[in-house]
Amino acid sequence: MGRKSKASSLLPTLFKRGKKGFYYFRRYVEGKDKWICTLTSDQKEAVKFSSDYINAEIVTRAEAKRNTAAHKLGNSFVEAFTNRPQILTSLADVHQIWIDHFPGYNDVSVRSRKNYNTIFNAFTTWCKDNKIEYIEAVDNSLAVRYSKYLWDSGYTGSTYNAHIM
Repeated sequence: MGRKSKASSLLPTLFKRGKKGFYYFRRYVEGKDKWICTLTSDQKEAVKFSSDYINAEIVTRAEAKRNTAAHKLGNSFVEAFTNRPQILTSLADVHQIWIDHFPGYNDVSVRSRKNYNTIFNAFTTWCKDNKIEYIEAVDNSLAVRYSKYLWDSGYTGSTYNAHIM
């Protein structure tokens, strides 16, 4: 009888649960026992799901050694799991997307539109100075840092609020 390959020994044990008989497997995540549902009662599909999940975990661990940004780790997991690259939105495209989704943008005065452009350009300039290329990289910490930058720059209260809103 042959030996099991290393890859198959990494796969977790599958077990059925519930009325629908979906396969589950267990993983220890941050010291807690998590039950992952494969959402299928077909064993071959469940094995593929668990294999893809484990491979995505391995890729994410390798990425974590190079990069600690949470959004990048999440993106690497999703890319490895779905086998498709994440589509990221550049900061240059975000302003136009915002305009396209702003109800009645054309009804706003020209002066207000120029003001919106100025505010957005200030933010994109700050992002470029901080090597931020995509809107998906903007998280709560980054927003707080931008807010601090504005406050430390000496803007008046109303101008500061306009930039934050």
